[in-house]
This record gives sequence, structure tokens and C-alpha cells, in this order.
Amino acid sequence: ADEDPTEASGLPRSIYDADTKLYDLVAVTAAVARETKRIQIITGIYLATLRHPLMTARTVATLHELSRGRFQFGVGVGWNKAEYEAVGGVFEDRGSIMDETLDILQAAMKGGPFEYHGRHFSFGPVQISKQPFKVPILFGGHSPPALRRTARHGDGWMSSISNKPDELVDITRQIDGLRKEMGTHNRPFQHWIKMNGIDPAECARVRGLGPVNFVLYGEGLWGPGQVSFQTRRQRLKEAREQ
Repeated sequence: ADEDPTEASGLPRSIYDADTKLYDLVAVTAAVARETKRIQIITGIYLATLRHPLMTARTVATLHELSRGRFQFGVGVGWNKAEYEAVGGVFEDRGSIMDETLDILQAAMKGGPFEYHGRHFSFGPVQISKQPFKVPILFGGHSPPALRRTARHGDGWMSSISNKPDELVDITRQIDGLRKEMGTHNRPFQHWIKMNGIDPAECARVRGLGPVNFVLYGEGLWGPGQVSFQTRRQRLKEAREQ
């Protein structure tokens, strides 16, 4: 429970166990972009601090193009120290690494050559894209540093751990307050909060508390275990109609 936030938060099960399939997020996102035409696609979330920011920038540019502008980049710093250690990262530096990654990503999206010289990353002129492009950046995380980073740099925020919608709505209000303090409140911004189901009355109640979008976990719609694609599709259709 000290290491797994789902255990510490009293959720019904851990995020993962030995039988969980952990797919590569970039490959899955590209596949979804290829097979769809209208839906917005948001990563939830991509651990940008585990990858070199130039590789991340190239990934974002590619997914933007493959999705024909439907991609939104959901990022976070992560919580699993062992995961950092496994790939040679420094867990304690994840916050400052994320800040530099954001600087580099913003420079890359302006188009043309750019260079960067910081504490963690330094390189001469490189080019990710000749033309400028814009991909919205959404942040995960509930800690005070994560909320400040969201307010300063973000185009949106998405919840993950908490299982209490009212608690999440309160966090969205904290973020909006920080955005006003920082002078970033005029930038378009969207909140995404986790819901435990699709009860119309509960969704209406929560929506009445503030401007939010809902995140529905798949197994909350079709249950745990192996469920056929057709069944999942039908349950999603029913959820949309409700």
C-alpha cells in the first residue's frame, strides 16, 4: 500500500498485476488514429520523463499528423520509482526533467531549427518539423507541483487515481484558481474527471458542479476479464446514448 497509490486510495483493485497487458502507448495511439476518423484521441498518460524530449517531440509530431490533428498529448511524471530505476532514470529529478521537456516540446512545435541548453538536456540546432504545429498538452497528477505545472503550461487536466468525483471537481477548482493567479486563465482549457459509472442522474449532478468532461474506465462499462470486442462496442454505444 505504501508503493501502490491504488491500494493507498482504497480503490477496488490495483492498477496492474502480473497478468496485466501493458501495451506501448505510442503504438496503440497510432493504431487508433488509423482506424478512426472523428474522435479526439488523448493519451492518459504518457510518461514523458522516461524518454528523451527530442524523441517525445518527434512522437507528438507524428501522432498529430497520423490523426489529422485529432491528437491531444496527456502527460505526467509518474509515481513508480522502480520504473525509473529500471530504465536508468532519476526519480527525484522527474519534476525538473518534465519542465525542460515542456520547454523543448514547445520550441519544437514552433517549427524550424531550434536549440536548447538546460540542466538535464543540451543540444545544438535540430529540427522536428519545418512547419509549426499545435498539439494540446493535458496533465495528469494530483500533487501540488503537478497542479501548478498544469496551471502554468497546460491546455487541460485529467484525473486518474481518485475514485471520488466531488474530490476531483474540487481539484479542478484549485487549478482554475492557480490559472487566475498565474495569468493563464484566458487560454482554452478542459478538465477531465474519472466517473465510476454512467448513471445519468449522477453525471448530471457532477456536471452541475462545474465544466467537466468525464473519463469512463473500460471495465466500469463492461466488467473485468475477457470481454468480446462486439460486447464492448455495444456497451460503449449504450453509454453514449445515456
